[in-house]
Amino acid sequence: MKDIVVIGNGQSQLEDYLSEEAKKADRYVAKEPNPAAGYYFRSDHFNFAKVGIPALFTATGIDHALKARTTADNYRTSSSESISPASDEYDSATWNSEGALSDLTLLYLVGKRLAFGTEWPHWKDNSEFKQLRSK
Repeated sequence: MKDIVVIGNGQSQLEDYLSEEAKKADRYVAKEPNPAAGYYFRSDHFNFAKVGIPALFTATGIDHALKARTTADNYRTSSSESISPASDEYDSATWNSEGALSDLTLLYLVGKRLAFGTEWPHWKDNSEFKQLRSK
């Protein structure tokens, strides 16, 4: 996939790090499709944020969601009525994990930047968590 989604967009520099790595890989960071759902505030990452520690929460890109929906629609219209058709079992010849590997590579590169860098990622000015870090 070409994109990766940041949940809770606009919080910290970690998003900028991810965006920089995505550009190097000819990819992009897509906007969260449903920010009103508040997934950032209901995630495990929120426990870090509420004590002032930036955390990056990503999801599979929109490109993937559209392809997955088409694949699922095609499956439903072409599958038999059997309870467990063979097509729902793992098959290394047909399952493609390149998208997951691509996302993991981006996240690894962000982590590597943090591990070998000398700066702590900052909160963005409009983040409600910025003042927590100052304390």
